[in-house]
Amino acid sequence: MNGIGIIADSQISLNVFIQIIEKKLEKEIEIKENFKIINWLIDNKYYSATLQFYFAQLDQFLLSIQQNNNKFDQIFDAIVLLIDNQTKEEYFTNIESILEKSNASILLIIFLTNNNSEFENFTNKHFLENWSIENGFELIILNTEFEFQNNEINIEKNHQFEFNEKEGLERIIEALESHNWQCAKIKRKNNSINDRLENNENNNSENNNNNNNNNNN
Repeated sequence: MNGIGIIADSQISLNVFIQIIEKKLEKEIEIKENFKIINWLIDNKYYSATLQFYFAQLDQFLLSIQQNNNKFDQIFDAIVLLIDNQTKEEYFTNIESILEKSNASILLIIFLTNNNSEFENFTNKHFLENWSIENGFELIILNTEFEFQNNEINIEKNHQFEFNEKEGLERIIEALESHNWQCAKIKRKNNSINDRLENNENNNSENNNNNNNNNNN
């Protein structure tokens, strides 16, 4: 599974998030069935993997599940929900029907806002926080204005294993990069434990051969 399902409550939220991802990844959108798709190559010092963002509004996502029910679990190993201060509780009820069919390992819920106070004043804030905990989602606040203005972040070179706490888009990317994707190709130079074991085995074998030769002499 190498799919990241992005499920938006509204077309506005969807378009804003797509623009942010397009800008940061410098990738173009493809259209396939009910989805807008952006390919993403993760290539860090630990592994490389080619993933796909699948963008859709909730109703389009539900339609796609009905049409491809047997393929759903084979595509998505990450579910990312996009909401804003207009999102109603009904949205989460529909999302729960999607989660029943999903075995996704990464669950993120992104609150899109133009300022941090917008989340604090969100009418359903407590409901959202409780729902996120109960359903295993990580809640991330994404300041869209900041992301559009910030041109210095290069998420292709994001050092996801640093210990400083990240926020917004950097945290989203960190969570996705930190996952053990099935399609990931581990880079050999970081497989140091296996290398050492192989070297030890080879050295032991050579030593045994030398000892046997000495004994024969």
